[in-house]
Amino acid sequence: MGSSFTSTVLERFLLGFEGTSLPDELRVLLKQGLAGVAIFHRNFERLEGLCALTQEIQ
Repeated sequence: MGSSFTSTVLERFLLGFEGTSLPDELRVLLKQGLAGVAIFHRNFERLEGLCALTQEIQ
């Protein structure tokens, strides 16, 4: 299975995560074409943390 297959599959998923920093695994999946990351209240404590996390994801 090639990278185009992987990208096609990843384009259909939006994943969440535990903690306040983006896991390395999600970083890799985003580069491979993951549709996006869901951010929940558990992922940040203050507005500054949300802004930093959003920049990490972009």
